[in-house]
Parts: sequence; C-alpha cells; structure tokens
Amino acid sequence: MVPGSPAPIDSSPSTDPKEQTPPFTVQDIEIAQVLAGALGTKCQDLSYFGDHHFFDFVLETMGETLLGTLTKLQFEEVPPSTCLETIRRSPSLCFLTVEGLVSEGDKGDDGQLVIPQPLTDEKKMIVGDRLEDLRLNKIQKNDYSNPHAVEQVLSKLQLPQLRSALLNLESEFEVQPIVTFFVRSSPPLTDLTLMFDCNDDPDAIELFHEVANHLPCLTTLSLEFNVSGSFHDEVETVIQFLSDSGRPRSDEPSYSPPFPLLQSLTYVVDYERDTWGGWKFIPTLFPVALANGSPPSLRPLRKFSTDGTLQPSKRILKKLMAAHRAGIDFCVLNVKLKNPVANNHYHGTRTGSGFREMLP
Repeated sequence: MVPGSPAPIDSSPSTDPKEQTPPFTVQDIEIAQVLAGALGTKCQDLSYFGDHHFFDFVLETMGETLLGTLTKLQFEEVPPSTCLETIRRSPSLCFLTVEGLVSEGDKGDDGQLVIPQPLTDEKKMIVGDRLEDLRLNKIQKNDYSNPHAVEQVLSKLQLPQLRSALLNLESEFEVQPIVTFFVRSSPPLTDLTLMFDCNDDPDAIELFHEVANHLPCLTTLSLEFNVSGSFHDEVETVIQFLSDSGRPRSDEPSYSPPFPLLQSLTYVVDYERDTWGGWKFIPTLFPVALANGSPPSLRPLRKFSTDGTLQPSKRILKKLMAAHRAGIDFCVLNVKLKNPVANNHYHGTRTGSGFREMLP
C-alpha cells in the first residue's frame, strides 16, 4: 500500500509524539482508518512497503487496539521503535521480516537526527509468545542507517518460541545485547543465519564463545562474512572454533560440544585471495575418522556449504575424501552478498555435485 504523498516533514524538535509525524492528506487519513480497521479485526498477512511514518499513524489511529489476527508481517524499512510496537500489539504474530532497519527520527536543519518519543515503554520487555521466525536486516549505509538497529530491537525482546532467525549485523555491532537476548529467550532455535559486514572484526568469535552453550537445539547454521580489503584471518577464527570445539576431550569423557545437534553448516566468505586458510579446519568438522588418526567430531554434521569461488587445494581435497565417501553433502553455492534479502538469499545451489566434479 502506498499512501498519498505527505507534506514535507517538520524537522523541529518536539516533545509531543503527535507533532513528530508528518501531516497527512485527507486521503491518507481515510486509508489509515481502513487499514486500522482491517488490522484490528481480520488481517492475517501484511506486506507493508510504505513510509514508516504512515504506519506509525495507523497504529496511533488504532489507539490501544491489538492487531489481534495478524500472524505474518513483512516491513520494507522501519525504525526499531515501530518494529517493537508492532510486535507488542500483535499477540498472534508468528513470522516477522524487516528488510531494512533504519534510524529513529528525521534530519533536522542542523543535519542531526531528531529522535521522536518512543511508542513503546522502554522499561518494559516485549514478549512475543508465538513469534517463531524473525528476520532483521540492516540497510545499505546512508544518512538513515543505524549501526545498532538489530541490537536495539533484540534488547527489548523475549521470544521463547523462536525457531528460526536471521540477523544482518553491521561491522560495529555490539555483542552483549545479542547474547543477552538468546539467554533471556532460551528459545528452541533450530535455524540461525548470521550475516557479518566485517573487516578485521574480532567481535564475531566473541559472539560465538558467548552464545555457543545457549542454543542446544540448533541444527542449521549459516554464516556470511562480507570482508573487504586486507585482513588478518579473523573470520578463520570462527571456523577454527567450530572445528576445535567439536572434537572429543581425552581428559573429559562426558564432554558435549556447543551446538551438539548441528547437522548443516553454511560458511561464506567474500574473500579476495586465491586460497582461503579456513579450509584446513573443514575435514575435522564431521563425524568421520580421518586418515591421520584424528577422531570423528562429536557433532552429527552431515552437510557443508560454501561459496563456489572458494576452491580447496588438492591437498585439502584429499583430506575431504573420507568425509565425501561417508556421505557428507558438500554444496557449491552461488552467493551474492550485495543483495542482503532475508528470504532465499542463496541462489544457484548445486547440492553435492561441486565436490564430485573436483575429487579425483
């Protein structure tokens, strides 16, 4: 739905939330009333691609009426406050996708953001009892990008039924709000996608160390690292952690690895070198004994995917022979990280065939 063109935004600060939304036309008001009525009584699936100020106006028009029937919602671009307020007022919401989280407020005459009063009480935690699929994307960097938008949403949420999540993080993301969210929610999460827009970013491995033991149900893990320029193999540290933590401990017979149920791993690096050093950790990821005597991994990992541009050396290929023959599924993915769309962002997958063509 695209409302009529609103008048220019008044950028002067105001303490009244009503004065911080742009004035709307008569047609806008009529549309808002119709949409408010539908959201309050019968709308189950909504894809909204209009201006977030208008959606805020719709929520204001509804008063405290709940979006009681809404189960699936897709936003194009909204700030964290609108996202949180919508979740708070949607008790039946199961699926939420935000294509781009933006900054709160609008640019003032001095070029600074004018932040509106929050729609939601900041002191209250929002519990989404039925929300099981959450996808939060950042937007491309511009005047309205928000480097901590994902963390701002997660810091106010508790999602005890969350089963699938996609988090698209900025390079300067904060670790603790994400960790605290998973600890607080303690969800039965089985599918997690993390997208890192990082360059020499050690926060990625810190995040894994912190959340590793709080996601015991995870079966599918997808990691994307958008690394530009030269770096010092920081992304390799994460794959090393996954490799090392899955190995048996001779001094700890009862040891159970983090992510003990992991069955599928996708690891994508936008890498500019000819060879990726992380390949040396791949052979030890699987529950298959290696020729050098290394014991099988304790995880039931049966599928590994990566970008087709990351070609293993002949030496690594030989080490992967045992896993390949044991039925491990290797996939060659055609991934374009320039398009961070939450749904179906992997294209051109050829399951297994890539390694079969390369192995001797």
